[in-house]
Amino acid sequence: MRKLYIVGASIGFSVGLAMARLPGIGTEYKIINLCKKGAKYSQFNWPAYSEVEESDRILIFRFGNDMQTGRWTRDKTGDRTFHLLDFVPQKESVLREYYADLTVRILRYKCKFTIVTSFYRFLCPCHKHKNLVRHFRLANKNVISEFKGLDNVTVLDHRSLVSEKVYKAKRDLEFYISLLKDQVHFRDNNVIARRIFATFE
Repeated sequence: MRKLYIVGASIGFSVGLAMARLPGIGTEYKIINLCKKGAKYSQFNWPAYSEVEESDRILIFRFGNDMQTGRWTRDKTGDRTFHLLDFVPQKESVLREYYADLTVRILRYKCKFTIVTSFYRFLCPCHKHKNLVRHFRLANKNVISEFKGLDNVTVLDHRSLVSEKVYKAKRDLEFYISLLKDQVHFRDNNVIARRIFATFE
């Protein structure tokens, strides 16, 4: 049976759990969830090159915890909402290093890859940062540009995954925010899992 390796941090972990419950996926893939909650790119768990076969797929939720380096806090009650106190965008040179490292990794594997662009986060109304979404949009655009030339890689726009109302999720930021339960993680991981799985060949 083909294997589906899931690499990333907490969102990937939650989506991986939802994906394992999807009807029919168990007859096509053995799911191996390698995600590590709170991990940055340098801390990701990767499958051994020797164990991955050409028919397998690696699903990557990339760089979410690396997109900015400013201070944040989290409520201790309720939905435990995250608040970004200071927005300090990650340096473009650092992101480029990650892209280069990821490219090297991809070329060493023989399997197919699906890369999900970074989900928006830290959008609480009490701490607004003018260029936060713009930073995410530019970084995601660069990811698509970096990896679109690799034959075994598919890059998915996160906005097309978070809701069945794709047009609205792409154009209405307030709607996108309403899908978040704590300004980082999503209320419904099932729709994300389902929409990703629908892209697999």
